[in-house]
Amino acid sequence: MLPPALAAEIVGVTASGAFSPGPLTFSVLASSGRGGARYGALAALGHMLAELPLYLLLGLGLLRLLSEITVRALSVVGGAALLLYASLSIRSALSRSPPPRQLDFVRNPVLLGFSLTALNPYFLAWWMTAGLKLVADILAYSSTLGALVAAYLAHVWMDFLWLSLVAWLAKEGSLRAPSVARILQAALAIALVYYGVVFLREGLT
Repeated sequence: MLPPALAAEIVGVTASGAFSPGPLTFSVLASSGRGGARYGALAALGHMLAELPLYLLLGLGLLRLLSEITVRALSVVGGAALLLYASLSIRSALSRSPPPRQLDFVRNPVLLGFSLTALNPYFLAWWMTAGLKLVADILAYSSTLGALVAAYLAHVWMDFLWLSLVAWLAKEGSLRAPSVARILQAALAIALVYYGVVFLREGLT
């Protein structure tokens, strides 16, 4: 069981990525309801298959490098990255232009989720900045594999929820998913700003 403060940090920092109207979200939406919520859940499974190995490698590798100086550096880099992501989220949420369709419908949702995760440079950039800070905080609580897995579960359930919901809305014929995503982006940007400031304070004081 994770401490409530750590669980809240994981949810607050990662929710903006899970609910972000990026390539994977709009590609699932472009399925036009052919698979419904099941299609979205399978796309989330593909995302997890690409993300989980990277997450575990970062966690197990970072354990050997952790020191007070390393944690302070990660806090500064992670905090700055979160503030940048918050500004980009607000900018995207306020944009009136229609979102680009990165890919059309792909029949294999697991392959879709895997490829759009593994080949997404923003995904890798996030894990090398804010994500590393989260991993450091998790390891500060516990360095066991069980703690790493529990922390990942606190993140990945949001991917399954969001992508299943988007696919279900597409099947029902609703086109409001992009608007909902933008509203969530704007709201969650506040959480990003909060944790960005907290991380910077930890690294600079």
